[in-house]
Amino acid sequence: MYNRHVMKEIKRGMKNGIPIALGYLSVSFSFGAIAVSMGVIQAVLISLLNLTSAGQFASLGIIAGQGTYLEMAIVELTVNIRYAFMSLSLSQKVDEKFKGIYKWLLSFFITDEIFALSMLEENVSRTYFFGLASISTAGWMLGTTLGAMLGSIVPTVISNALSIALYAMFIAIIIPGMK
Repeated sequence: MYNRHVMKEIKRGMKNGIPIALGYLSVSFSFGAIAVSMGVIQAVLISLLNLTSAGQFASLGIIAGQGTYLEMAIVELTVNIRYAFMSLSLSQKVDEKFKGIYKWLLSFFITDEIFALSMLEENVSRTYFFGLASISTAGWMLGTTLGAMLGSIVPTVISNALSIALYAMFIAIIIPGMK
């Protein structure tokens, strides 16, 4: 009984996260195509360690300009501070099992889109959030990998146009919830 409920919540989170994953696929493809000059492994590693598109694109500029660690820290803190506030807000809606390391993971995986979908929930469970975050992150990682591997054969204008999909996806997630 318990395992069935857990799997149901993970699947529900993954199902709700599919639009996010698809939107991330196109945006991260653009990131991968741009970041490939550092190498495929490095591009994927940046995507794995920093799940925010603004933070990733900002870091590329600093790396390309041979910026200092202090510059990187200040820019990343400035660009990503809103995620700390989102995490604090969302932590008020999580269930009683969402403690310790799980709250740290919530903070790591929070993005605008994941926050928006999670806030639509009355009570966010660990299993729902895991499903939502895992499918979204998989979409981001797949897009980055494909962009790094195939970006050189896709025309730049198409790669750049794909980054607009993130904004359209965010609007598509928010509007139905507002009704």
